[in-house]
Amino acid sequence: MHGRQGGPTRALIGRDGERARIATALTTARQGGSAVIVMRGEAGSGKTALLDDAVTRAGVLRVLRTRGADPEGDRCFTALAELCRSLLGRLARLPGERAAALASTLGLDPHARVVDRYAVYAGTLDLLTGAADGEPAPGGGR
Repeated sequence: MHGRQGGPTRALIGRDGERARIATALTTARQGGSAVIVMRGEAGSGKTALLDDAVTRAGVLRVLRTRGADPEGDRCFTALAELCRSLLGRLARLPGERAAALASTLGLDPHARVVDRYAVYAGTLDLLTGAADGEPAPGGGR
């Protein structure tokens, strides 16, 4: 088994319950459904090891990954930008206002200013949903 850096991962001793829930979520995704798992815990509690294990077991499923950022840092949407980086080619498929709001949030248009945070949320949802479906996002044409 290999982790995110390509090296061997540590054994996940005592994590059978978490691994079973992740396996169920992966099975649901392979069948076209959706599932959500929230991982919380102190630094060093093994969250990254569980995620590395999940990515390894995801197989052919598309995995998008990001890590939390300091909300008091100089860029509030760093984690969102990292999550969406590989999907930016799909941005033009979003409805205009949502695409513009998301582009300005991600720093792609330095002159734009986010006015409607709900357009950012909706644009992000459209982008992720379109990527998950492998189809153009709503309003983007087919």
